[in-house]
Amino acid sequence: MLRNQILLVFSILMTCLSLSNIGFATVTNWVDIKIQDGHILLPAKLNGHPVDAVLDTGASVVAVSGKFFKENNLERQNTLGKITVSGVHGDSDHELLKEVSIELFGVELKANNVVLAESSDKPLILGHDFFKHFIVQIDYPNKRLRLANRASINLEGKNNIESRRDPVSNMIVVKTELNGQKEVWLQLDTGNAGGIFLRRMIATSKGWLNSLEIKSEKSHGFNMETEVDSFRLPKLKIGPYEIADAKISVPKEDGKYNLKNQSRSNSFGRIRLGYKSSGILGYDILKHFLVTIDFEKGLVDFGIGSQRDKKTKL
Repeated sequence: MLRNQILLVFSILMTCLSLSNIGFATVTNWVDIKIQDGHILLPAKLNGHPVDAVLDTGASVVAVSGKFFKENNLERQNTLGKITVSGVHGDSDHELLKEVSIELFGVELKANNVVLAESSDKPLILGHDFFKHFIVQIDYPNKRLRLANRASINLEGKNNIESRRDPVSNMIVVKTELNGQKEVWLQLDTGNAGGIFLRRMIATSKGWLNSLEIKSEKSHGFNMETEVDSFRLPKLKIGPYEIADAKISVPKEDGKYNLKNQSRSNSFGRIRLGYKSSGILGYDILKHFLVTIDFEKGLVDFGIGSQRDKKTKL
């Protein structure tokens, strides 16, 4: 099972990397990561080929690129059927693969139920299975990452961001205040390269589409890309932090998007994935912070050096 194999990776990390051990508290040293176009990239191997794996809290699945398989003449392992995956910009059907070789930190995993994303330009996407077994710290400003167990980093009652995990979709949502006018819950998505993707009706109701400068841009989702309207909001508040000129994107009036009832289906039936959130919070906001995530408990903490617990303007 992939869960047990990921736990094995963590166990080996604790043995092979330089560690800090205090009693049962265990944390790895920092590992350098790349951040490219807003995506967190971790060195990995896919069927023996070196790749950069994207770490994505917004992905419920492990996915591999059909393009990558074709370009490297890789065999597609026996399929387990098909699955319908709902992304923010629409739905599409994908094959499920079994016994896909994924190597992380020098340890090979044999993964099943891996989604084959034909049009994806990301060779490997690691979703919830990577995040849910330990505490993940992502230091965006210094481009580094480390893992810990809860004995060493316990966020309960200490996190400075109001957050929770939806047990149906498995998404973490965080409370965010928009321009002092509206409080919303946004999905925390490390795989989203934008700032905030918001329901259009909220921007319309607050008059932002009439009072602020609007630009037409393209937004890329798991399944497809679509055009959006973007603008800069004067003020955004999350936890103790205020961010000026935060980038907001909303779908075109006739655009397709899924935020309320996202779902996936396969031959075994239909599974609900979505959470009734107001949007997505991505890289353009997260890039300012040291982000600590306890995915299993839905806890999130943002830090900026010694400014962690102070009201800070960015």
